[in-house]
Amino acid sequence: MNSVQSQAPARNVVDFLQDSGTDHQIVRHAELAGPVGSPDDVSRLHGIGIDRIAKTLFIVEVPDRGRSALAVLPVRHRLALDVAAEALGWKAAGLASPEELADQLGQPVRGVSPLGAPAGVRVLIDRSLGAGSPVLVGGGVVGIEVELSSDDLVLATRATVAELGKDP
Repeated sequence: MNSVQSQAPARNVVDFLQDSGTDHQIVRHAELAGPVGSPDDVSRLHGIGIDRIAKTLFIVEVPDRGRSALAVLPVRHRLALDVAAEALGWKAAGLASPEELADQLGQPVRGVSPLGAPAGVRVLIDRSLGAGSPVLVGGGVVGIEVELSSDDLVLATRATVAELGKDP
């Protein structure tokens, strides 16, 4: 993880959390009781199982790249792009480039958040994140996570829940 730590989530994430009234906790890597270099460190220092820490991948419809979505799944799982495409009603999906991510979301690769996505960007959540259990998702900047219940995450983002990933 980047050693430069922000003290607040991205503005769109903060606005989304305030507007939705979603119960949450902000987890700042810089405030944890040790250095953070990986999701395993966050798991150990924050006391949450590694399977409860999510990554958010920005995907686009291919080949035209006209539609996009955010896929949320446990950090150790691999995204099945064909399954994500099927859940979205697309023929195929691919990972967005860092430039597409910056242009469309204004977020860094290691800080992508499913919270506060622009209109038209759908959210998919892997079923393995479980009903009601707390999860950590990116805060839109490196070094900030948002902890909330998986149910609240699904409801607040109006997500589609599907089997998206596979444990490697």
